[in-house]
Amino acid sequence: MKYAQLNSDVFTSIVDFEWHQTVEEYRHAKQVEGLKEASIYEAMLTLGHLKRLAGVISSKGITQSTLDQFILDRGQEVEKNTLNKDIRNLNAFLTWATKSRFVGLGLEIKKVRVAQKPVTALTPQQVRNVLTAASKYPTLRLRVLLAVTTGLRRGDIEAIRIGDVHFD
Repeated sequence: MKYAQLNSDVFTSIVDFEWHQTVEEYRHAKQVEGLKEASIYEAMLTLGHLKRLAGVISSKGITQSTLDQFILDRGQEVEKNTLNKDIRNLNAFLTWATKSRFVGLGLEIKKVRVAQKPVTALTPQQVRNVLTAASKYPTLRLRVLLAVTTGLRRGDIEAIRIGDVHFD
């Protein structure tokens, strides 16, 4: 592989690596990037599912039909949100594998559509119950009040600063 990378102006073909070698190279690349171990673990799970369901034994075995079949088979095992997580992990892997010349160009996986859950508002009694439960914790109660009265999301409430509030 190093020879192919050093001589990339001469060598333009795909490098055929055994699957476990490809996965280890990917793991190493993600560690070098500084990715958290939990994220690397999730990516490795996805690649393990790809090997299990698609029977991939080398990097050349990753074709569009293999990926499509994996999505169909994996979709039978898990919910759509989990399938989309696997698709994100595979897209990151494919980007890396294409740059590293483990797979050819043009491989593509698109996320599946997930039906949006309807947003339901809390009833006045539910709001009272939440405020009662949060009353023991003043900062939490303040956050709940901000959320209930303004509709701000948790991330927005966490990011708000005194300078952001116009008391006029």
